[in-house]
Formats: sequence, C-alpha cells, structure tokens
Amino acid sequence: MDLIDNFEKRWHEALCLMERDFPAALQTFFFHLLHHLPQYIRLYGPPRNFWMFPNERFNHTLTEAVSNNQYPELSAIKKVEVQWLITLLNSAGFFRPIKVEAAKLNSLLEDLTQRRDILQQMKCHKLKTFTKVRLFKRK
Repeated sequence: MDLIDNFEKRWHEALCLMERDFPAALQTFFFHLLHHLPQYIRLYGPPRNFWMFPNERFNHTLTEAVSNNQYPELSAIKKVEVQWLITLLNSAGFFRPIKVEAAKLNSLLEDLTQRRDILQQMKCHKLKTFTKVRLFKRK
C-alpha cells in the first residue's frame, strides 16, 4: 500500500498544480473525478477493471449514428454495421494497398509543396535583386 499512498500524494499535488495553472473555465467535472482515482485503484484494482471511457465513447458513436428519428435503432445499427465492416476489412489487410498508395501520394504532395515554397522564395529573391539593379542603373 505504500506505493499507492505515494502515488495518491503525488497525484493530488499534480492535480492541484493543474487547478492552479489552468483557469476554472477550462476545468471540467473530470478534474474532480481524477482526485478519486487512487481511491478507486485501492477498491477495484487497475483502472482497466473499471474504466468506462470505451463504453461512453461507444454510446457517443451510437448517438451520432441516429440519422432517422422515426427509426433510430435501425439507422444506428446500419451505421455501426458499416463501421464494423470497415474495421474488419482493415484488420484483414484489405486496405493495406490503399494505405501504401495514400502514403506515396502524401509523400509526393509534401515534396511538391516544398518545391513550390523554394520556387516562391527564389522568385521573391530574384524580384528584389532585379529591383535593386534597375534602381542602380537609373542613377
């Protein structure tokens, strides 16, 4: 228990510093819940045994999936089925060739963007040099 006591002390100190440094408008209910984390670890063991964020995230996904208020269950099920199918295909490797091509395109796009920036800098430099030469010749 010494390890959890030490953790609890340091945890409360860290949260107090966060509360001191961040305005109250940015703090949410979760800041308060984090104060209870060491207590929950003592009662229930590691956070993976009681952490509810994955379930809450899934509830949020279901809520967003409702596109038809007349048949909310049907529209939610259709969206979740599509998400599960995409996840299944991704884990089976069907999207790997697409990801490889997308990575190549992203690399090419980054290269072209860098070249465009270099050309713009060169053009700006040439314009400044040309203007200086013209001013010099007029005198």
